[in-house]
Amino acid sequence: YPFLTEKLVEQCGDMARCEARRFIDDAEPNDTLPLAHLMFLVSPMMRSEDITDHNVACEFVKRHSKIYEGKENFKQLVASM
Repeated sequence: YPFLTEKLVEQCGDMARCEARRFIDDAEPNDTLPLAHLMFLVSPMMRSEDITDHNVACEFVKRHSKIYEGKENFKQLVASM
């Protein structure tokens, strides 16, 4: 969007990562998300410069591998990580 400044875009990204991390931290180990939600949640985490965010996102995705292992979208998500 042309009206967004670089600083505002960075702030929005930081907020998205913060909320995603809080959601992942609060999730129970046996909680399962719909695949679309999983992809939406992990996306800002994978754009982070912090390797810890990447590792947390990868572990969260791995918890869903038994459920979604046959889905093409899940395979693409794992491949992009």
